[in-house]
Amino acid sequence: MEPSETRVVVCGGGIIGASIAYYLATRHGFKATIVERAYPACHASGKAGGFLALDWCHGPLDVLARQSFALHKELAAALQAEGHNVLYRPVETLSVSADLDASHPTVKGKRLPPWLDGPVDRCSPLGSK
Repeated sequence: MEPSETRVVVCGGGIIGASIAYYLATRHGFKATIVERAYPACHASGKAGGFLALDWCHGPLDVLARQSFALHKELAAALQAEGHNVLYRPVETLSVSADLDASHPTVKGKRLPPWLDGPVDRCSPLGSK
């Protein structure tokens, strides 16, 4: 059966389901139908994390996470080129953990951003560029 004749049903219209349907259609020629309980992007399963960070994931899923990050940027550029109003923007993200015994907001002698004024035990950037 040719891809253009193949129909695929994707369960879930969040970012993961929409991405699967989009890439099956654009890269492989499948006819994808999304089935969603309410309407697209209306619920959070918690599986997509709400954001993507380049080096957020380590271990066996690291390669997949990095590829997802690259595809997200590529998709935003493609949709923007087609005239869609895409709100994609890379930002620096911090991973922060609190230390209830700390007396001032520093980590290893470095001052933290002024908006981060609580007791911090660890602060490290999650790559986003």
